[in-house]
Amino acid sequence: MSDSAFNQLTPALKHHGGRSLWLADENLLSANLAAQDNTLVITNRIDLENHLQRQGWKVFFSDYDLSIVEDNSLDRVIYRVSKEKPVVHYLINQAFRCLKADGQLFLAGDKSEGIKTYFSKAQKLFGSGECIKADKDTWLATLNKQNIEFSNPLD
Repeated sequence: MSDSAFNQLTPALKHHGGRSLWLADENLLSANLAAQDNTLVITNRIDLENHLQRQGWKVFFSDYDLSIVEDNSLDRVIYRVSKEKPVVHYLINQAFRCLKADGQLFLAGDKSEGIKTYFSKAQKLFGSGECIKADKDTWLATLNKQNIEFSNPLD
């Protein structure tokens, strides 16, 4: 099964420059991408952790505990939105914390999953970004961290 939203993120996952974090969830069980040395993967799925480790990815299994990532240390975060709204808000906030100034959050999802609302809220936090329609129901958002202070987190 192919996921249109995840397919929008694959170019960002194949990018070789800088330090990246891939937040991987159940939408990605069929993912088959060449591992990137500069990309850390955090997932809340043990089956996905095993699948990606076999492919050579550096993967950590947790309930999205991003405490292992230092503040302002990443160039990009790649995230296909999850089904649960509180998880999405939490991970957008954590992405903001972890990204360097001018770092980018790549966020993809379907209209029915609230991607446009997530983008709108996240843009206020990040300060800059764009959201493009990839196909009938799928959107890809790229948010650029312009604000340095974590003043108005998503809730």
